[in-house]
Amino acid sequence: MEGVLDMRCKRIRKMLLIILGMSLCFVMTGCVSKRGIITNQQKANESLPAVRYKYDRNASFGQMAAIYDNNMYYCTEKESGAGIYKRSLLSGKEELIIEVENIRKIQVTEEGIYYVGRTPENDIKENYPDGQWNTYQLFFHDGHQKAEAEDILLSDKVFVWDFYVAADYIFLVTIRCGIPTGTPDLLKYLITNDGGNKGWNVDNIIMDSTEIPNSLSRQDTLVFCSRLILSDEREMVTGGMASVYDESIDELVYIASERIEYGINYRYMLITRYEGLYLYVAENEIFLINEKGIHKQKIIDFVEEIKFGVKNENIVNLIAGTEEGECLLQLNLDTFVVEKLQSLEKKEKAVAITDKGFISVTKKSIIIRDAKSGEVIHEQEWETKVNLDSDTIEMAGDYIFVYEYTEEIGIKEMQKLNW
Repeated sequence: MEGVLDMRCKRIRKMLLIILGMSLCFVMTGCVSKRGIITNQQKANESLPAVRYKYDRNASFGQMAAIYDNNMYYCTEKESGAGIYKRSLLSGKEELIIEVENIRKIQVTEEGIYYVGRTPENDIKENYPDGQWNTYQLFFHDGHQKAEAEDILLSDKVFVWDFYVAADYIFLVTIRCGIPTGTPDLLKYLITNDGGNKGWNVDNIIMDSTEIPNSLSRQDTLVFCSRLILSDEREMVTGGMASVYDESIDELVYIASERIEYGINYRYMLITRYEGLYLYVAENEIFLINEKGIHKQKIIDFVEEIKFGVKNENIVNLIAGTEEGECLLQLNLDTFVVEKLQSLEKKEKAVAITDKGFISVTKKSIIIRDAKSGEVIHEQEWETKVNLDSDTIEMAGDYIFVYEYTEEIGIKEMQKLNW
């Protein structure tokens, strides 16, 4: 236990020293130049994690692809043009419905399609003549068909990092220009119907990611979870938003990217709820918590980082990282016992936990593993070679997408699984 505490203290000291150094740099320079912000925005893009984990493969939101009402919406480039396509999962018919150069996030609702798209080039040249900024803004496409009218710009905010629509609210994560690492900044709310027109209600900012008062805070069905750092006295110290959970669909809907914050690559997230408590992971520790604090906790000493998890009744399937590679775990929420199911091959990466098993990939093939044993039950080859060091992988429905996150649309492959 003392060794674990020493390791955590070293990590906390490292984080504080980095933050202090950044603060001194910012104070001494007074402000970050436009060119500096451009470079930092590019670094933020390059540091995005290689896997877009989803709690549900049929989720109505995703980075490049989403499922809604037996249709798949995804961003790609074809002979008919670049943009968001709609494909029927029943007939296979598809059509281009939104022309857009690239997107960072998409969510499909009953009323239409929300997406974070690149700022129009004319606006970039007019507002930022010193250089081509990789800027993104939040748009709304009314309905699910191609429309003659232009999509509605929901905000004049640039550097939009992520968002999520829930009932009458949208939370929006932006990039703070004053911080050179491209840190996700404010968590803001947007009234989706304000006087008959969609747009910002600037007086309706309820909270931001730096002001979460407790380990857990709520707004309607949304639960906001802050980072939990245990002090030497084993008390929780909160700091900044880590993840957002939507109780109406029992899904994790946002994970703060630790890869772009202070250079420290640790995950802090709320995974699921169970009997009035919430399962939370931080590095290699798991907790059952509520607003009052820790109910149970366990250190999994044979892993370095818990990357993701999905609950099935009282069992949570987990993807974890070790010094040798990744492994698959199962946590029994009743007994709080963790079992190691399977170690993956060194060059194998787990990308999804589905109702049909664990999905993992290598540079040559897609592998499906049994959810109870972790054993391989199916394997199929990629049509093109995949680079696990630079490509991004996302699952939607029965499809796996592989793309490069660049200024242009970079989907390399869209492959259907042969379950």
